Amino acid sequence: MSLKSPPKKTYIPSPLKNLSLKELFLFSGISLDLLEGIQKGEFRPNKADARKITLASIPFYHLNRAQAHALVTRKKFRLVRNFISPFEKEKLLSDSDKYETRLNTLFKKHWGKIVVAVTERFA
Repeated sequence: MSLKSPPKKTYIPSPLKNLSLKELFLFSGISLDLLEGIQKGEFRPNKADARKITLASIPFYHLNRAQAHALVTRKKFRLVRNFISPFEKEKLLSDSDKYETRLNTLFKKHWGKIVVAVTERFA
């Protein structure tokens, strides 16, 4: 007889399971600490947060992995472009090989401003 505990339910829809916590935050507006607890299955989201998660998952249901990645990248660019200078934007768009790394660098650099913008949008 095994005493294994059953796996915890994560309450995150399957299309969103491949996203990082920051990417989930961009699409749902739920704070990172709550998302982490929901993702680990430590607690259930309240009704409002569950609705935000469900609404965030809708665009991902009929996308393959590459399309979902492109959707996340476009979302990041739309947020970052509000905070970068024209020079940084030109540098970002000039070389397609380094686009992803430069976008992630700018995303990390302006994370505080992005949090404020997303929080205001979902408030």
